Amino acid sequence: MKIGILSCQETCNVGVMTNKIAYAFVNNDTINSVRSLGLPLGIQSMIAVAKANEKFIALNGCEIRCG
Repeated sequence: MKIGILSCQETCNVGVMTNKIAYAFVNNDTINSVRSLGLPLGIQSMIAVAKANEKFIALNGCEIRCG
């Protein structure tokens, strides 16, 4: 099963920490990073990465809730 991590986009110091934690789990075999802001912007390469996953984990760093 492939799992995508939708992590915070680093708009504050807590977001930076959250994103670093997310990348600690990324191994590209079963867990990969999905840049969540690329999805509503319609960036096709980021949408393709997201569609390759079966499940998702959202990690938010602040009240903006990018994940």
